[in-house]
Amino acid sequence: MGSSLCIKKSNQRCYDSKGSVSDSESSSIDPQELRLIQRQTQKQSSTVSSVIETTQINEEKKKIIYIFKKRTLSNQFEESLLFEISKYLKTEQDYKNYSQINNRFSKILSKYHYNPIKSFLLFKEVTTQFLFTKKDIRLPKANKFIWLFPVHIGEALRYSPERNIFRSIKLTQNYIHFHGDLIPVETNIIGDKAFFMRKDLISITIPTRVRCLQSAVFEGCCSLKEINIPSSVTSLGERCFKGCTSLTSCKMTESIRSIGRECFNECYSLKNVELPSLLVSIKEYSFLKCPFNEMIQTPPLLQLLPLSCFEYSTQLRNVIFHSSVESLGEHCFAHCIRLDRIELPISLTSLGEGCFCYCENLKEIIINEQLHVLPKNCFENCESLEAVINSQFIHQLNESVFENCCSLQTILLSPYLQKLPQNCFFNCCSLKEINLPFTLTSINSNCFYNCKCLETIDLPSHLKEIHSNTFAFCTSLEYISLPRSITLFGNNCFKQCLKLKQRINVPDYCFQQISFF
Repeated sequence: MGSSLCIKKSNQRCYDSKGSVSDSESSSIDPQELRLIQRQTQKQSSTVSSVIETTQINEEKKKIIYIFKKRTLSNQFEESLLFEISKYLKTEQDYKNYSQINNRFSKILSKYHYNPIKSFLLFKEVTTQFLFTKKDIRLPKANKFIWLFPVHIGEALRYSPERNIFRSIKLTQNYIHFHGDLIPVETNIIGDKAFFMRKDLISITIPTRVRCLQSAVFEGCCSLKEINIPSSVTSLGERCFKGCTSLTSCKMTESIRSIGRECFNECYSLKNVELPSLLVSIKEYSFLKCPFNEMIQTPPLLQLLPLSCFEYSTQLRNVIFHSSVESLGEHCFAHCIRLDRIELPISLTSLGEGCFCYCENLKEIIINEQLHVLPKNCFENCESLEAVINSQFIHQLNESVFENCCSLQTILLSPYLQKLPQNCFFNCCSLKEINLPFTLTSINSNCFYNCKCLETIDLPSHLKEIHSNTFAFCTSLEYISLPRSITLFGNNCFKQCLKLKQRINVPDYCFQQISFF
């Protein structure tokens, strides 16, 4: 029939393969008709109105119904067109309503030689039956059956291939146990735990009809070294290759759209992986403890990198983010000890707790203008971190965000910052300079604890609270301005600030040697 269906009468009217009115037909409807579509669909015959209400069709299909009402009785539509349009109905009630529009429509259902929906009572001429569930009753008069739901391969082999077509043949662990490791070419789905804990499995060939690898298919196959995933596969289930400790390479084609939770977790030898360009979803812990080589580049459709996605990728040096990435989950790149530089994309708006913690070699992080919050422990123990570019865009810092960043010498704070949380710059022993914004009202416990290189600091005029151990062990601190607005000095807030003790007038407990924390 082609991509469009045309009926040549006095005027040519065309419909595309989805049953929508083409541009030529839309233009042939006079403006008054178009204006009346919304108002008159409810005023016409009840049977046609019920079609509109039941199927909840869109504006284009409402145009079709309106044209039907004006032109069908004059035989301006061929039955072949009416049949094609009926294929887009969804429920048994839809087909009933459609057949009741007039006598010509009532004949349409007799043209079906298959059941387009689960119910077959309306279709009297069925010779090919679609089976939607295992409980469907097979019609004695049907000479062919098309099974739309997953069927175990052992069951499928019991039926005649001449009369039965299976859309989803599923390979099971039980079949492998009795018939060996060879995957039949008819397989569409490799089921849960099909090769679970097969420590003797060294290699495997996946047939080109396989669309899905379900959960734990190759989990614990510690001798499996390499696997090629065919282009027919679109999804990898959770724990699919978990614990494949000898797996060094996994070639994934562009067709893969989702990677399940813990899919490659504990693949300690996996170094060569290229994320598919059509990948839409990666779940938690997908590549946890995979060493990787050098670089990862995120694909253009991926928006979220979730919890611990690449945690402990100990050989990873660089990550190139596509502009589609909007969020990084908790501990996403934690313990990536060779990662040395990160540039966050302009699309990124949120980071999870501990996102880059313990990245011991990370020297530079470039923040985009859309990111306004750094979460708890975000850069904790990034011992080599020297520069945080564009940090002035961060309006909120959370607990321990730069704790133990021993190489950080200076940082620019946002003019909108209202408080510094506890342990914010804890043990930033190289921090020499920091300008606190005038909006700051509170500095919480241990914020600048053991910042040994900090010599001078100007406290803003609106500051009200300095909590316990805030500047404890800032042994080089010689000058600090104390505004009159301060109403709270915490215990040991200037502990071991010996150069400062004679220069400021504060309560004695600010310097007392009392228990820590």
